[in-house]
Amino acid sequence: MAITVLSQIKNNYHRLSEAEQQVINYCLNTKMIDLKLRMIEQEVHVSAPTIMRAINKIGYTSFTVFKHELAFADSSANDYAPYESVEEIILNIQNDTQKTTANIDPNELNDIVKNILSAHRCFIIGVGSSSGIAKFFSKKIQQSGIWSNAFTEHSPISNIPFIANENDYILIFSLGGHEDYVTEAIFSSAIKNVKSGLISGNSDSELFQICNNSLVASQSTPKRKRLRSRLQLEVIADILFETLLLKINTRYRLG
Repeated sequence: MAITVLSQIKNNYHRLSEAEQQVINYCLNTKMIDLKLRMIEQEVHVSAPTIMRAINKIGYTSFTVFKHELAFADSSANDYAPYESVEEIILNIQNDTQKTTANIDPNELNDIVKNILSAHRCFIIGVGSSSGIAKFFSKKIQQSGIWSNAFTEHSPISNIPFIANENDYILIFSLGGHEDYVTEAIFSSAIKNVKSGLISGNSDSELFQICNNSLVASQSTPKRKRLRSRLQLEVIADILFETLLLKINTRYRLG
């Protein structure tokens, strides 16, 4: 039974959205027999339906059965291999960073910066573990004099199509790009001629096809599939922000 729950997680983890992955990550790190839905909602900042979707995708119809099996799971059954040395960790990060920077299309980068600078308002979206990147990026461009707000919850993101217009711009940070409600919000906004940009680690998503511009982060196969790093999204966010400052300073000097 213990092996079953860990195998189910390993085999189905790729099917989960970022928010759902956060749910499973929390459960894996907690393994409390008295784990409650309310506790996960408060700690991970997700809704009960999101939690149940994650459990269902893993292969369970009952939260109670899932948490009991996970609580007694033998950690030795988890076959996620660790890195063998610090050098391997550093080399992996270096390789990913080099690939990420080499793959950045200057035209796409400049178009995103241009759209941010010309927008009346910027809606910065990030869910799950990408929410922190979205919030930090939004705060930094606010300090640069740009109207910006971070949207990291289901309901506010779903309301964006009712708020945004063709003078606004939407920027999404999403490693997998598989959040259905985010895709629906961007599609509905696109119908209203609202432009959008995507910073992601996946170019094979419907969201990637909908957005006007995109920058793709390199993501090597992780040693622990349930702990995917957002580091390369942060690398692109930093490059994007520095390019933005460069354009602002250039405009100021010429003005």
